[in-house]
Amino acid sequence: MAVKIENPGIYDMPAADYHADPCPEPSLSSGIAKLLVRRSPRHARHAHPRLGGVTRTATEAMDAGSILHGLLLGEGGDYVAVDADDWRSKAAKEQRSAIREQGKIPVLADEMEALHEAAGIAEAEMMDRPDLRAFFSPGRSEAVLTWQDSGVWCRAMVDRLPSEGGIWFDLKTTATSGAPEDYQRTMIRDHAFQAAFYLRGGRALGMRPKEMRFVVVERHPPYGVCVMACAPSLLAMAEAEVERAIRAWGDCLRSDHWPGYLTQTAYVEAPAWMMVAEDERELREEIMKENAL
Repeated sequence: MAVKIENPGIYDMPAADYHADPCPEPSLSSGIAKLLVRRSPRHARHAHPRLGGVTRTATEAMDAGSILHGLLLGEGGDYVAVDADDWRSKAAKEQRSAIREQGKIPVLADEMEALHEAAGIAEAEMMDRPDLRAFFSPGRSEAVLTWQDSGVWCRAMVDRLPSEGGIWFDLKTTATSGAPEDYQRTMIRDHAFQAAFYLRGGRALGMRPKEMRFVVVERHPPYGVCVMACAPSLLAMAEAEVERAIRAWGDCLRSDHWPGYLTQTAYVEAPAWMMVAEDERELREEIMKENAL
């Protein structure tokens, strides 16, 4: 039976129950909130497990990320290794489907071995980093926070919640580069919003979170590890966006009105870089004409 909660607090529960939304009424998660302000309330409703009921189709990349995530946190284990070269045979496909029906993750045995190697190397590097000491201190993994904010139920799952210190951690895996100059775009686009949302939830529960650090682990050799966090300027912008999302979610729930995109025509301005490029092109043409004289 799925877990249901009645009061704000910090809970331990299976990830599936968290994602199904255990709150008394449809609650706002970081992902749904971001979808609401970045796209529209209609998109947020469609993606919500209790309103639209849409479920994502898992990909092999998503599965690998979930397994590596669980290995590094010491949680999970809901995966089954399949002794096959690939998923092309009928027998392998049937076995994969049966594992999915059990709510578990199918993974090829060779890939599972590689994921164990990745987890071991990444964990060793993480343990050597001073900025990750709190990650390995006493605390809780995949702690579920539920709270009410302006009459709206909200929820979050914190990957690593140390008992002391106020620094929270979220694990991210990437199939590309985890270098700061590359990954900062993902921080700006996605993770800053998550940090603002989660830290707000902690404060609502009487906690004193100081910072949320994102531990980015590359899924391919040499399994690089990078730790990133939001500077005050970025976090302040994300906090304003979170505030808008919570207000909008409450309004939509009360009115049961979920608008889509604006109905006016959207006119697109030329970006600054395009205008600069055009000016440079014209200048080059003028120089070429002068040199030809």
